[in-house]
Amino acid sequence: MKFGIFSPPYADPTSPLCDVQEWSLQVARWGDELGFDEVWFAEHYTTGWQNSPAPELLIAAAARETTQITLAAGAHLVPYSHPAALAYRIMALDHLTRGRYIAGVGAGAYPADQRLFQTSNRNSEMLTEGLEIMNKIWQGEPFTFEGQFWTVDFPEFDDFLAGPVLRPFQSPHPPIAIAGSSAKSKSFQLAGRNGYIPLSFAKSASHLHEQWAGYAQACIEGGHTPDRANWRVCREVFVADTDEEARRLVTSGFMGHFYDKVMIDVYQRGGGSLAPGVAPEDVTAEILARDVWLVGSPETVAERLINEFEQARGFGTLIAFDFDYRSNPDAYRRSLELLITEVGPRVAHLTLEGQ
Repeated sequence: MKFGIFSPPYADPTSPLCDVQEWSLQVARWGDELGFDEVWFAEHYTTGWQNSPAPELLIAAAARETTQITLAAGAHLVPYSHPAALAYRIMALDHLTRGRYIAGVGAGAYPADQRLFQTSNRNSEMLTEGLEIMNKIWQGEPFTFEGQFWTVDFPEFDDFLAGPVLRPFQSPHPPIAIAGSSAKSKSFQLAGRNGYIPLSFAKSASHLHEQWAGYAQACIEGGHTPDRANWRVCREVFVADTDEEARRLVTSGFMGHFYDKVMIDVYQRGGGSLAPGVAPEDVTAEILARDVWLVGSPETVAERLINEFEQARGFGTLIAFDFDYRSNPDAYRRSLELLITEVGPRVAHLTLEGQ
C-alpha cells in the first residue's frame, strides 16, 4: 500500500490564507522527508474552511521545496477555467515538476462555487467537454472544436511565432485522476470510461464498494482493465503512540473541531450519518474518532485499515486528509511519521484482489 496526504488543510476561516498555505507546504515537505508517495492539492472558491482557489500555485511552490514526492491536483475544476488555458497550465506544471505530477480534474461539487461561476448545474457535462478539448491540445495537432460550452481553434505551427510547440513532459500527458464522492458518482463513470485514476471520498466500506463497482463497470465498457492499484481512497487519519493520546489530540484539536462545527451538520442536513448505527443528531467527533476514523495507536490504525481494505476488496493508496495543527505541529508530524514507519509495515502484507 502507498500513502498520500490531501491538502490544503481544513482550517479556521479566520486564519490568514498565507499562514494556511505555509502549513500546507510544510506538510508537503514533511511528506517528502518521511517517504509519502503523493500530496494532493484541492481547488475550492467559496468555502472558508478549505480555501484553495489555485492548486497550481501550491504545486509549483511545493515542486521547489520537495524532491521525491508526487504532486497532484485534487482537483483542477474544469468548469471554472477555459479548457485551453487549463491544458497549458497543466503542461507547464508537468514540466516544472519534471513529470512528478498527477493532473487530477473534477466537476466541482460545491453549490456556492457553481453559483459564483453560473454553471447552472451543467458541471458534469462541462467536465466531459473540457477533457475532450484538453486531450486534443495535448496531442498538438491543429483542430477546430465547437462544443456546447466552448469553441476552440487550435492553430497550425507558425514559423515566425515558433509555435505552438508546448507538449506535456509525460507522454502522452500526465496521469489523469478524477475525484468522486457519491456512491454512484458520474465523475467515476467518466473516469472509468477513459481509464483515469479514481480518487474516492467515501465514508464507509460499503460506500467504497459501490464506487468501485460503478468505476470498474465503466472501465470495462470503455475498453480498459480496472486496476485497484490505481485506486486512491481519502480518509481521516491520526496516529499517536496510544489510542488515548490519538483520540485526545483529535477531539481537542482542529480535526475534531472542524467536524463538530461543520461536517457533522452537513451530513445531518442531508439526512445522512457519518457513523453507522448512530442517529445523525447523536454523532460527535468523539464517536467518529473512537469508532469510524483511522485514529489511534499504530496497532489500532493498522487493524482498522486492514478491515477497510478487506471490506473494499483492496485499494492502492490511502490518502490522509490534512488538518490545521499549527498550534501543535509536533503532534501532527509525529502522526505522519507513525503512519509511514509503524502502520505501513503492518499493512505491507495486503494484496489486491481482481476486478
